[in-house]
Amino acid sequence: RDEVAKVTNLLKIDRDLHAPPVLDVEWGSLAFRCVLTSASQKFQMFADDGRPVRARVNVSFTRFIDAEQ
Repeated sequence: RDEVAKVTNLLKIDRDLHAPPVLDVEWGSLAFRCVLTSASQKFQMFADDGRPVRARVNVSFTRFIDAEQ
């Protein structure tokens, strides 16, 4: 749950900026600046004691364009 929260917490609005954090996403040769707009989680595997040990998180991003640029 702590590892999944690292992703889902990126949806939280910064009180000072009144916006979520701006992210730089890099995947291979793909690189873009964005904000996380949605994230859904599904825990898929659990340890014998009930702790989740595998999860799938589906995310959506929206491109961020700096107004100053």
